[in-house]
Amino acid sequence: MPANPGAKRNQEKAKKKRDAARKVRQEANARAKARAPQVPVEQPLAEGEVPSPFDGGSHDADFDALDELAEEVAKLLKAKKVDEAQRKSAEIVRRFPNEPDGWQGFSRVHEARGDLPKALAEMERAAERASAEDDVTTAKIAKDLARLRAAVAKQAR
Repeated sequence: MPANPGAKRNQEKAKKKRDAARKVRQEANARAKARAPQVPVEQPLAEGEVPSPFDGGSHDADFDALDELAEEVAKLLKAKKVDEAQRKSAEIVRRFPNEPDGWQGFSRVHEARGDLPKALAEMERAAERASAEDDVTTAKIAKDLARLRAAVAKQAR
């Protein structure tokens, strides 16, 4: 029998949730590709021009990289490496500006530092970016929002 069967069960549940969220994201990506026009969207760059990550080119997100970065943030926070977790969250927001994962990371960073109002504000930003098609992420954000709102209200008393 494992030393802590509850922890193993929780890890398995978390893995199933991540896998389900990854699957929903991949399906959404496939639907977006199917709806996209089949003409090339990349424009040649002028000499010396640097491509912007926010316009032109392909807008397909690499959800595997996103999931890996989000898992790194969680591991860093668990190891109490809050500054590194904040840098990883910033990288997620920079690379995936329309995904909620980076903002969730920022929320957890602020929560780890004890700044609950900022944590709540960042989780609200994550909620704004959550896809209605991704039930797992939306439910997780809603749960975290409720918990943070209660904590902020309790702290204000």
